[in-house]
Amino acid sequence: MKPNLQSQYCPRTGKRKAGVAACLGLLALCCQSSTATACAASIAWPEWTVYSSENFQDHHVPHTYPLTYLFDTDPATAWVFRGSDRPWDSPDHLLGGGRYVLHLAPKRAVTIDRLRLMNGYNKDRATFLRNNRVTHVRITLFAGGQKTIKETDLKDRAGWQTITLPRRTVTGIRIEMTAFAPGRDHDICLSELALFDDLRRIDMHLPHAVVYSDGEGEQFLPEDIVMTRTGATIATTLEDCAVWNPSGRYIAGVATNGVAWIVDSQTAHLLPNPTGNWESLLWKDDRTIELQDKERHTQRITLPQAK
Repeated sequence: MKPNLQSQYCPRTGKRKAGVAACLGLLALCCQSSTATACAASIAWPEWTVYSSENFQDHHVPHTYPLTYLFDTDPATAWVFRGSDRPWDSPDHLLGGGRYVLHLAPKRAVTIDRLRLMNGYNKDRATFLRNNRVTHVRITLFAGGQKTIKETDLKDRAGWQTITLPRRTVTGIRIEMTAFAPGRDHDICLSELALFDDLRRIDMHLPHAVVYSDGEGEQFLPEDIVMTRTGATIATTLEDCAVWNPSGRYIAGVATNGVAWIVDSQTAHLLPNPTGNWESLLWKDDRTIELQDKERHTQRITLPQAK
């Protein structure tokens, strides 16, 4: 499922409506199989969605070592994979049934010929050795209906490592972590990930606020969390209903208590809450949002011109 910026009403309660699937905030990947019992956890912003096989069924919310740390250009931070010891049980075609998997999906296809990883937790040598490091990866490039697969070993050391790939214009990149060097804490860590085309690093345009979704299993409703790059929660909503405006700067939603919220993703600031008890919302244009209450009364809010 590719993200888009189409505006849709997003209901606060009840079953998910068909139109809501177009909301960019609905980016916990909903599995294609009719027998699927789970959907992947993810972080999303207008240019990219990154899915992972983290153990969302334990309702883990990654406040401390979030997936955003992979793309923040800071070696002293690391994404810590909080998975389960049991295999990933989703038939999800993007995650491929693996136990330790990332899938990167750009909104528009990108051309790459190498991938760079900063293995382990690069804060300092003691922290690096205390946590698990990845020693083997299997990378799948999705391009024009074709798959290209490359497997390679990683060195058990800190710092950047480059994986050369056949040059492809890709719509998805799957990274399966298949072998590890154990540390005392048994946490799998990666500090940075970057994509390149020749010598040009692909700018992933990570904003200061993203939408995290903890996926969906048999036991839990999916939840959208608007969070900062460092994992601090700004706003929440159930039923995967955080909605981006057409330009992709603002995120809006309705919390379970009926409070509507709007977040500026460039600054990670929560704008003043529109008053009222709301049921749903719709972006009418880039600056205008329409709120609707349970009785279907509506109110329009126009944001000030962005600087």
